[in-house]
Amino acid sequence: MSQGPEIVAQNINFESGENILKGSLVYPVTGEDKPTPGVLLLHGGSKTYGHSIYKSWQLELAHLGLSNFTFSHQGIEESSGRLENDSLNQRAEDCERALDFFLGSGKLKTDRLGVVLLSMSSHYGARLVANNRNLFKALVAIAPAAYPKESEGELFGEPFRKAILDKNAWKSADVFRLYGMFRNPSRLFYPENEQIIMAEIQERYKGIFESCTRLEATDHYFMKADTPERARAWEVVKRQSEEFLKRYLIDRSCKFPNPREIQSNAF
Repeated sequence: MSQGPEIVAQNINFESGENILKGSLVYPVTGEDKPTPGVLLLHGGSKTYGHSIYKSWQLELAHLGLSNFTFSHQGIEESSGRLENDSLNQRAEDCERALDFFLGSGKLKTDRLGVVLLSMSSHYGARLVANNRNLFKALVAIAPAAYPKESEGELFGEPFRKAILDKNAWKSADVFRLYGMFRNPSRLFYPENEQIIMAEIQERYKGIFESCTRLEATDHYFMKADTPERARAWEVVKRQSEEFLKRYLIDRSCKFPNPREIQSNAF
């Protein structure tokens, strides 16, 4: 029985602004050291975990044949800086620098690149997606958030909390317009018992993404996988995302249809 490809995992440091951000590059070893299709993985807004949320999945994606890269924003895990000095705007800049690194790593087949966004990163990652909408060939958003446009420059902590206090403030968010510009395949996952993201925000995202999966009997924090329900939901996200990414990044026979024409192909 085949054991699959050899996998290499590297700890990565790169600069963004005044900070040194820590990340992880994982890739399969090919016979002629050729680059492979790949995925950029962006973590959410947790104060305690960053790119480590993807640690085991990175290996699984590499075994599937996908190089992948993820990192932690400032003040998270081993990255330098302080969380209270961060903002949505700064995180958007971090994402651009991370993409620069990944594109220059030599491990990525740059015409077969996808992106996975989790919770808060779905907001600041929207700018990355819009700026590189012809580069990304597949998009996965997991429990996506949306914030007021006015909050994007506010430092995390009390200034940011004040900027998002009004329950209707999110309606000024530019993310829906930005994702509407994306014309390649997109996939959305959202928890049935969402207690963080407002239902109206979920509905807006559902109207933009081509195919959607409701994660039964779980909440916003299912990626912690610390209960049977949460663990089951996280497995659903990973397995269905892998199918989706394989279809659009690895399968050579794949065509890239008009987004509004593939509703019937939802997994």
